[in-house]
Amino acid sequence: MAESLMDIKRKIASTKKTGQITQAMQMVSGAKLSQIEKRAKKYQIYSDKVRQIVTHLAAGQLLELANAAESDTDSGDKSQVISVASLLQKRPVKKTGYLVITSDRGLVGSYNSTVLKAMMQMIKDDHESPDDYVMMAIGGVGADFSRRAA
Repeated sequence: MAESLMDIKRKIASTKKTGQITQAMQMVSGAKLSQIEKRAKKYQIYSDKVRQIVTHLAAGQLLELANAAESDTDSGDKSQVISVASLLQKRPVKKTGYLVITSDRGLVGSYNSTVLKAMMQMIKDDHESPDDYVMMAIGGVGADFSRRAA
């Protein structure tokens, strides 16, 4: 009976240790979850801003098409003239916009320098004057680069 009592005590101790480990794992998971929720909230702000910019660009294009349709047609039926396909029509390029996305911190290897070099090579190949393009950056490294390049 002494052996069975010792076995029971060992099992109780083992169960307590397993409970402590489980509790520690839950605490770590909770901390990671809160970090991920914060990142998701930051991404949502970014996503909303991108959606706002795209909507603004599309609305400007549709307004331009509506004004052109007003001058072209007297009937006022603009629904036939304005279409999403008209947003995809080829037009002469007046100014090019470059959106470069870099990281805020390290641990990305040569990603930042590769992206910036590729962008500068494209600019060098395609443009003679700085007035021919606009450079926008997302990320700290790209923002610092665009400030120095300007």
